[in-house]
Amino acid sequence: MSSVNRKLIEEYYQQDWAGVISSQGIETLIEATCKAFKLNLGADISAQRGKIQPHNLGQG
Repeated sequence: MSSVNRKLIEEYYQQDWAGVISSQGIETLIEATCKAFKLNLGADISAQRGKIQPHNLGQG
């Protein structure tokens, strides 16, 4: 199983798509892909960390 992270996504688009679309287009694709993979959770994750307790792991 492979792990997907933001750096991997950035490298992919910058290497494979740089000659095809503008840098702004690449940034848009990176953001959309990260959102699809739920890599841009940022504040949501930090806000949830205090609420997660071992006894309620796996409960939505």
